[in-house]
Amino acid sequence: MSDKELKDIIPDSFPLGDSGPSQSEIDSLKGTHGGIKACFIAGKNYLIRMMTRKEYTDFQNSVNERMAEGDADFDIDVEISNRYTVWPANIDWGQEPGGAVTVLAQEVSKFSGFVADRESIEL
Repeated sequence: MSDKELKDIIPDSFPLGDSGPSQSEIDSLKGTHGGIKACFIAGKNYLIRMMTRKEYTDFQNSVNERMAEGDADFDIDVEISNRYTVWPANIDWGQEPGGAVTVLAQEVSKFSGFVADRESIEL
């Protein structure tokens, strides 16, 4: 039986509920981005991906360039959330819950290994 025939027989599921992405969307995003994580903020669902070291250094360089040019009119958390939130695709952050941008930026940082819950212990 072909994949198309199976999709016609087995309906798509919504593991994060009706307001979240379908399993086929999740599978597609994982195929594109590798590992992804779901974040739940104020009753809304977001999917984020990891930031690579190269992306981090490129991002830092772009921020430094903007600052050197006198452009300080940007929000780092919005920049990170825009780059690494993969679902929903287009987000108007002004319409989202107030803390969404900050929490998503923190979650991207944790997922990417910049903030570890416990990587060392005091002896």
